[in-house]
Amino acid sequence: MIDKTTLKILVSYSVILIILLFVLFNFLTIYKASHFSEQEKDKILTSSSQNRFITKDPCANSILGDPTNSKSYFKIIIHCNSTTSSTNTLTSFSKSNPSYVDALKELSQINSFTSEFESNKIIALGNLKNDDHNKWACFLDSRQLPDLTIPVQNKATLECFYEKPD
Repeated sequence: MIDKTTLKILVSYSVILIILLFVLFNFLTIYKASHFSEQEKDKILTSSSQNRFITKDPCANSILGDPTNSKSYFKIIIHCNSTTSSTNTLTSFSKSNPSYVDALKELSQINSFTSEFESNKIIALGNLKNDDHNKWACFLDSRQLPDLTIPVQNKATLECFYEKPD
């Protein structure tokens, strides 16, 4: 049996602990409400670090591998010229229901190259910009994809070529 002095000490410590936990919970709730927002989260997830090296070559980096346990992945293959390409496998996104434009933007952030889009078309990936000599053309599972704003399909392959227009 516990004597009265020990019981008083245990009750006192328990009350103090409960009060401290209550104060800590309220402090963290107020701190979170005043210092975090959905806009800040999106900014952190979709922007590059200011200290990160940005390459001009969209084929400089790749995300290799095929996920074995994931059913929601797809590949992006970027062909910069006839000899250089970048194969990338993406399994998750910072946005829900992403389009191919969203996926390419996220890939450009991960692989550290700049990207530019106009409505549903690629304008530039890295230093490879549409001009009189070359244009970006994308194919989804070997079919030309004129509109990159459609939602990403699972286990599909998006191939984008920087090539001379027909």
